Amino acid sequence: MPDPESDAEWFEIAAGLLEDDPQLRPDKHIFVELRAPWFEPTDELPHFDKPALVRHRIAEVKRAAASRRGETGDG
Repeated sequence: MPDPESDAEWFEIAAGLLEDDPQLRPDKHIFVELRAPWFEPTDELPHFDKPALVRHRIAEVKRAAASRRGETGDG
């Protein structure tokens, strides 16, 4: 089990730790540079290598912070 920091907004839990279907579905493929050479995803989900994932997560944190402050990002 992960040991989340008490002030963290979110943390990850490995799907293999779940006993029941969490009713959540994937929204992206991550660390695609580490995938097995024989595996090629056949869905339309976005693919993120590590640098792209870091940029994506930073942008998500900034969007969440702006949302909490009531900013819309419309200028």
